[in-house]
This record gives sequence, structure tokens and C-alpha cells, in this order.
Amino acid sequence: MANSLDDWFIKPLLRNAAIAVAKAYRYIKRIDVTPIEKLKAPSRIRVNNKLIGLYAGEAKAVMTGRFINVLEVYDARIFPYKNAEKINAEVTKCIADLIHKLGSKGTIIECCKRMAGSLFEQEPKETIEEYCRQMTDLIYKLDGKINYEGDVEEYSKKTGYSIYLTEFEKNMKERSESFNAPSDRVYQLIDLIDYIQTLLHEYTHWYMLAGTKIGILISQLSWRERIDVIGFTGLIYDKINLGKIVGEQFAKKDKADIIGERLKEGEAKKVLADMNKLLDELAKDRKAIKYFSSILSDFNHLYEISGIVSVFIEPSTWALVENETYFHRNADKYFTDPTMKEYAEYVYKFSKDLGDYEKVVNRVKRALQIDLTQYSNKDLNDILNDMFEKFKEDDSNSDVLFSNVSLRSILMDLIIYYGKNPLEKEKIDIITSAVMRDEETLKYVLKIMSRYKGELNRHGLPSVCSDLVYEGRLIGGCFNPDVGITGDKPVKRPFGSLEEIVGNLALSLKPALILAYLYSLDDKTDYKRAVQKIAERLKYLGIDDFTKIAIDEIEDLKIQLNKEIFYNTTIEKCLNNDDKVICEKIGEFLKEFLRYWIYIVLRLGRVQEMLPNRHGIFLF
Repeated sequence: MANSLDDWFIKPLLRNAAIAVAKAYRYIKRIDVTPIEKLKAPSRIRVNNKLIGLYAGEAKAVMTGRFINVLEVYDARIFPYKNAEKINAEVTKCIADLIHKLGSKGTIIECCKRMAGSLFEQEPKETIEEYCRQMTDLIYKLDGKINYEGDVEEYSKKTGYSIYLTEFEKNMKERSESFNAPSDRVYQLIDLIDYIQTLLHEYTHWYMLAGTKIGILISQLSWRERIDVIGFTGLIYDKINLGKIVGEQFAKKDKADIIGERLKEGEAKKVLADMNKLLDELAKDRKAIKYFSSILSDFNHLYEISGIVSVFIEPSTWALVENETYFHRNADKYFTDPTMKEYAEYVYKFSKDLGDYEKVVNRVKRALQIDLTQYSNKDLNDILNDMFEKFKEDDSNSDVLFSNVSLRSILMDLIIYYGKNPLEKEKIDIITSAVMRDEETLKYVLKIMSRYKGELNRHGLPSVCSDLVYEGRLIGGCFNPDVGITGDKPVKRPFGSLEEIVGNLALSLKPALILAYLYSLDDKTDYKRAVQKIAERLKYLGIDDFTKIAIDEIEDLKIQLNKEIFYNTTIEKCLNNDDKVICEKIGEFLKEFLRYWIYIVLRLGRVQEMLPNRHGIFLF
């Protein structure tokens, strides 16, 4: 009786109240947020397929719109303290304070000087500064040698470090005969500078996006993706409750939380086989298919917008932050589409010639002020050409009005968006019910809604997350610039990530989808590279066979993932037009994806939440 009352009266009451408040807020505030349902253009554009592979397998860090996520795992010994959150905070603040005054190289040197004291405790500040200056100059000079024909000589990490050490010792001994810094400390100095430069690279991406129309659109899409993931996970767990199927030692029954140790290969395959009937039912469930189609649509919108944005953000950042060889070493990896590469070359040359950090950033911001929802009848070349014309116009931006749209404005707009569709409305029910049933969660959400600036507010700072290795284990942490905004007595955050209001299972959904996408391609090179990268990280958590799980065992299951389901035209036909044949095909794909995702979860146990799970776009 209680559950039926909840479904019949309480949930609709909370949902309708939320929609009414959102509409009133939009009317009173007249918020400058383009309704997200107007976004049609990017779904008609095909961009290069390399971005996902880069994110999953090769990049040192990624900027997702919401977060800077440092993917490279650094040794904690290179830092003055063993707290990832504090390290990320100190370096981010250092970069933000100095970049406009000192430029890229000067900022790296100064931030290095502030952090390197623990590496050279017996040395005076002046000597440490000289160490940082010399090594930064060497890295810019020697990181990939290039000849006049544009050929790049790539070094292994070990060889590169040996070259840096030899040149560094030579330069320092010319300045002081008493120089005697241990080689292991010099290697740690190289890693420290690499971390600072990596973070500066991603900060520059964030700073270019902040306050622009495309930045606001990315925030909307990132939050829509999170809400859709929450809705889909909640729906799936109602049908496939691993707490009931596997047992409460493995997962909770009342929440999609995976809490137990992983299953052995034979056990996992048996559990998966036993739930085949449930998977068949889900593959024919209209709501499940629609919810899954929404996630695929989010995936593609964010993926494709990141492709467009990368044409302006990547080469301009390379010109400002990296050395002369970086463009030649990376352009073909990032821009496999000839049109995109051509415009990227224009942007790089223009930025290099201009040289000034603030002027280049302002030109990129101008290009990112276009409204992508207005390009329904234009192709990729038209969009890039319009953006490039804006990029060339001026670097003052005195005539451009940038926005500081708050998180509250974005969420209110999304509530209105979800409220227009009967099926989508139920996602509001899931969130409002989860928030209302826990007093601490409710308090936290109300505080954060009223004070949070928003992740792409140009007067703020980005959130930064990373993992460090310390004494053979991973220690992770995120710097959140708005952690203290909940008042003098901060409200304790009752969840690690918003998705966890339905359970930590939601955290592995997007990484599983990225891996499934790569697995669906004919060429499995990017998939294997991504698996290997993830396997390296999971070893620190006691999982030493992820490569076998994700390649050999998945192959044994004979999972068939049709790559055509990822095409936007396919998704839209089901999502918006109820095309019966297409929806059935997506249903078939859904079953295969669930087999993939659930098997990975069964084999990882609670470690599944540690898969690289940042939502949003992928910029490197």
C-alpha cells in the first residue's frame, strides 16, 4: 500500500512541484539558456572516431566540461604532501593566479618552485628556482626533436629522462662546480613539471570554454547525461537486482550499490546465463529502449560537439602551452577528418603568430560564442568556417557578452525539458524521491543549488581530479572549488558523486559504453589499447587480470555489438519517431550491451566504480 501511494501520489506531487518551480524561475529570472531540445545540428555531423580512443587509451588528462581529470598516475613522492585533493587545489590556484602575468613557461617555473622544495630540502629557494627553470627549458627544447621536413624523433620515456638528466647535469655544473643533486630527485623534478604542464594544458581548455554559449550547452548536456544515467540505472536495477540475483554479500537490494568481492569467471558466466530471460524482457521493454536511446543520444551529442570544439581549443592550446613539435606529433591523431585538420592548422598558425596567452584565449572564446542550435541546415565545413571567421575578427572581446549561467539555471531548464515528455518525467521522480528520502542529501542539495556558481562560470575555477601512487596503492582525490560554499558550517556531502543516489553501479555505465563502442568497431586496436590502460590502473586495486576479462572472456561470451546503433540517425528514429524496426534493433543491441556491462561488473565487484567514469565531453 505504501509503495502504491508513493507511485500514485507522492512522486507525481514532487515532480509537478519541481516543474512548477522551474517554470516560475525561468519566467522571473529570464535566464539566458537556449532550450536544450533545440539542439539538432550536431546529430547530423560526423566527426573523427579518434577522440574516444584517445580518452580511453593515450591521453595524460581530459577536460570534460565539468572536470579536469588527470588520467596519468603520478608518484606521490614528487609532491610536498600526499593528498591528491590538496595538490590539485594548490597547482590549479597557482596556474590561475599566474598565467595572465607570466605566460605558460613562466607559470610552470613558478609553480614548480612552490612545489619542489620537498625534493631538494637542503637547497635555497634561488637554487630550486634555477632547477625548475633549467628543466622546464630542456623539456620545451627536447620533448620530441623535429627537423625541417617536419619529421619527429620520438623517445621512450626512459630514454627521454636520460637525455634530460645528462643535459641538466651539464648545464648546472657549468653554473656551479658543487652541483650534486641525486639523479632520482631530478627524475622526480621532471615528473613534477610534467604534472604542472599537463594541468596547465587542461586549465587552458577550461578557461577558453568558460562563459561561452558552447560552454553553457556542454554544461546542459553533461547534466542531462548524468540524469539519464541515473534514470537508466534505476530502471535496469528494478529488473536486474544483483542483490537478489547474486546475494546481499555482493550488492544491495534497495539500491544499485555493488559492495562485495568480484565473482570468479565460471560464477560470473553462470549468473549471466541465468539472467538471460530477464535480458530478453528488457530488450523488448519500450521504456528501457527509450531510456537507453537517450543515453546513446547524449553520448553522440557530447562526442560530436567535442570534435567541433577541439578544432579551436586543441591547436590554440598547443601553440600556447606546448613546444614547437607538439602539433606535428599529434595533429594526425586528433584530426583524422581532412576538413577538421585543415582548420586546425589555420588555428595553430594564427595562434602561434599571435603568441599572447590572453589574446589567443579571447579569440577562441569569440569562436565558441556561436549558437550550435541555429545550424540545423549546415554541414561541418559551414560551422567551422563561421567559427574561424569569428576567431580571426578581434582579440579584445569588448563587444562580446559572456554569460555566468549558474548551475541552478541549467537544472531548472532541464527540469522543464524532462517535464514535457511522459516517459522522461519519471526521471524527475527518481531524483526527487532519492533526495527527499534522506535528510542530509536534501540539505546538501538545497545549499548547493543556491550557491554553486556552475562548472563553466568564467569567474570560477575548474574541479580537478587525479590519482597518485603511494606505497604501492592508489590515493585519489578531487579539488572542488565550491566545497566551502555551503556556509560556515559545511554540510557533509552525503554521496561521492550525484549518480550514487541510485547506487555506485551508475558510475561504471559510461566507461562500459565507451568500451562497448570501441569493441563494436571492426578494428579492435583502440579497444585493446583502452583495456590495457585501464588494466594498469586496476592493478593498484588488486585486479591483475582485467586484460583477460575484457578481451578473452568477453570474446568467449560471443557478444555482438552492432556499431551502426551508435549512428545518430538510427537513435533519432527510435527516440523521436517511434520507428518500430529501429527500436527493435536498439533493443537487441541493449541486450548485448547489458551482457557486456553486467559481466564486467560481476568480474570486478565493488572495484567497478573505479573505472574511468567522468561524464561530459572529451578534450585533451
